[in-house]
Amino acid sequence: MRTMSLRPRPLLGLALVLAFLLASAPAPISAQAAAPAPAKKAMTVDDYSKWRTISAQALSADGKWLAYVQELTNVPTGETKPELHIVNLGTNKDTVVADATAPVFSPDSKWIAYQVDPGAAQRARQGRGGGNTGSAPSGTAPSTAPSAAPSGQTGQTG
Repeated sequence: MRTMSLRPRPLLGLALVLAFLLASAPAPISAQAAAPAPAKKAMTVDDYSKWRTISAQALSADGKWLAYVQELTNVPTGETKPELHIVNLGTNKDTVVADATAPVFSPDSKWIAYQVDPGAAQRARQGRGGGNTGSAPSGTAPSTAPSAAPSGQTGQTG
């Protein structure tokens, strides 16, 4: 009958520890495939005036429509260029209404009301040095009351 000695074997233990350390050590940096990071463009003062903000978020009662206003920030108030976005969440179709704010859905989710600034386009033309500087043509009157589209036209949500 043969017996085994239970005395410690320091070289065997050292070999096991070294094998474990080598197996678990990360690969050297030079061996790793490193993709070069794309160069980031430095921000300028011109970029700051291109930032946009989202406000006046509204969700229809049936959860099928989303409305929000997106406009420039860091510019004078008359130059924010608000755009009302009306998004059909089922199809992801986004309808944009220029110079519109304050969206409100009807309780049955079939209508949306919003406010349009009719003078925004005229102010934009004047800012570029062109356009008519007189009043609105006869027969039309600017209105700041909320607008609603009738059934079958843009703005109806149902």
